[in-house]
Amino acid sequence: MKIAFHIAAYVVLLLSNAASAASVLHQASGITFPDVIAGFERTDIKDYESTAPGAGFQYSYHAKAGGVASVYVYTEQIKKMPTDVRHQMFGKIREQTASEIGRFAEMSGASVTKIDDSILHVGTKNGTTAVMAVSFIIQKKDEITTNTQLWIWVARNHLLKIRLTRKAESDFTAKQAYDFLEEMVRLSVHPNHI
Repeated sequence: MKIAFHIAAYVVLLLSNAASAASVLHQASGITFPDVIAGFERTDIKDYESTAPGAGFQYSYHAKAGGVASVYVYTEQIKKMPTDVRHQMFGKIREQTASEIGRFAEMSGASVTKIDDSILHVGTKNGTTAVMAVSFIIQKKDEITTNTQLWIWVARNHLLKIRLTRKAESDFTAKQAYDFLEEMVRLSVHPNHI
């Protein structure tokens, strides 16, 4: 009897772990979010869309080496999304997010310095995808510095935004951050990339 109970408990544990590790489909865009992207494990999903149409979803990922990434997929209820990241809409999103980062830093007594503001071109099967890229250093007196990257692009008539933060002294590297971006861009552009 005890053996049967332990076997049943083990099977339930295996099934629940398998279910939580499955890829998740963002229905509106058709983008699949696997349980692991470039060494980052998906840890959470937040649905903002059901209470605020256009606000979309947030997919959270963590890397064992110390990186934390939030991927946002949303439309802001825009019917025809501009595809050029130099469009003024992207500048507004960049400034809004930079302001949020600044307010959060100020609340914790830290300072924020923008160190990069550029456009990256990520290679995909169909050419390249332009991505707005902004990097910040957040420094709190006598504490570990953090680096925050912000990347914004359009795929499948949806805005995608990644905010990735890592402690400067962690084992997590800038290359690992870029690998996550690259893989996420490819997943957003090609539905069967995984």
